[in-house]
Amino acid sequence: MKYTEYETELSLICKSSLFLGVEPEEIYAIAEVVKAIEFAEGDIIFNEGSIDNCLFLIARGRAEIFHMTDTGEEDLVMDMGVNDFFGEMAFLTGEPRTATVRSKGDSKLLKISYDQFMISPVFTDYVRTRIVINIAKKLALRLTEENKHYIKKLSAVRTYYADMDVNSIVKLSRQIAAIKRKH
Repeated sequence: MKYTEYETELSLICKSSLFLGVEPEEIYAIAEVVKAIEFAEGDIIFNEGSIDNCLFLIARGRAEIFHMTDTGEEDLVMDMGVNDFFGEMAFLTGEPRTATVRSKGDSKLLKISYDQFMISPVFTDYVRTRIVINIAKKLALRLTEENKHYIKKLSAVRTYYADMDVNSIVKLSRQIAAIKRKH
């Protein structure tokens, strides 16, 4: 990679919410030790259910996060671009991945493994604390959006069933359950 391209990517990475409160010099040191990986259009970065504990930051390009529905269709969760990060739940918990991520176009990601995060000297206690706080903030924002979406759906359901009495709702629920058992 050309030096100017590298410097441009680093200056962009410094603006990522993942590194909010971390000094640029510390971010440059981190960029020197973490693994940079390039993906082509359509490459799967990781699959839902896979096990690894890495966090990814998009340095160039885009990625899409999706689930496979019961009918085998893709359900887009999020479209991400430069400076967005993903994989934070498995990074923090060690649990299997909750979604699949695919590269949209050519992309370059910085991959930070949990082990590296915990033992590399570039991740000082202060830097680790800042990054974990920034991840927590991002998760809280995502959860807030999901709550708004859920409340909106719940309100629509309540409006739909507002005119039904309890017996009608129970009868409808039983009919739906019987149909599900047949299929």
